[in-house]
Amino acid sequence: MVKRRKIDSTDEFRTSTSKFREEETTALNIKVEDVSEISQIIPSQFVSTVVQVSMSELLLPEYDTSAIRNYIQGASSNLTKHQKMFLHKLKLVLLNNNPSSEAPNCERYVDDLMTFLFGISDLDGGEDLTLRPCNLNLVIGDHSFAAQADKEGRKGEELIWLLQEDKHKGTTTYKEGDIQLACAMIAASQRNYNMFKSIITPDRIIGIKVLADEVYFCCINPTVSYLEGLFGEDIPVDEELVMKKIGPFQISDPEGRRVVFTNITSLYNWAVSLC
Repeated sequence: MVKRRKIDSTDEFRTSTSKFREEETTALNIKVEDVSEISQIIPSQFVSTVVQVSMSELLLPEYDTSAIRNYIQGASSNLTKHQKMFLHKLKLVLLNNNPSSEAPNCERYVDDLMTFLFGISDLDGGEDLTLRPCNLNLVIGDHSFAAQADKEGRKGEELIWLLQEDKHKGTTTYKEGDIQLACAMIAASQRNYNMFKSIITPDRIIGIKVLADEVYFCCINPTVSYLEGLFGEDIPVDEELVMKKIGPFQISDPEGRRVVFTNITSLYNWAVSLC
């Protein structure tokens, strides 16, 4: 059995969070906890049981995974423009979730689908709520590590949620990208903490992880002492940082699609409530 090394200094960290493994996870005291209710991710007062009107036309209960794979553009005149766009983009995700596909390393199909959905849901409405490429760094003492998710969602200048995408359900990324996402969420909290004069606002960062057509919803609620410990390079960290996670929900399945859209509605409700 290989004895894993213990990290006592950031000098021993790998160069970016995308390369972090068990040693860095232990040093940062990050724990991933599976939960069963979306109210453990998004505050219960904002949790919706219905899909917002702008997304409801995309529920398409008659379209399961097989029907989407076999969808032919122009074959049905009964679909709206947005329904056709959604089915086409989701079909490309399904067809390209295969190492033998014509673009085996291309995540742009997933990104195209999710960008479309967040535009429809008004989480990228071009006014108060916006979505943009992510450019974050996790700061530990005098060291800075690239901690980039795929997209970051903001309300004004406040960074409130992150999107991380992977083309494959069977991704080889460490812990299926959980630690990379957790580090990006910590980095987002650090950014807000510095911007808003040592106040943690919002009290949580939401993360959405997409593996092909499977969607997870996550959150962290970092404390001031945890963030200050990182700034002071207090490694290994004594205080535990928990990333709660629920999923996967399969967006190509009608029931999974309803859950994903309902959860996105809940995320929107929470986002617009923030000052």
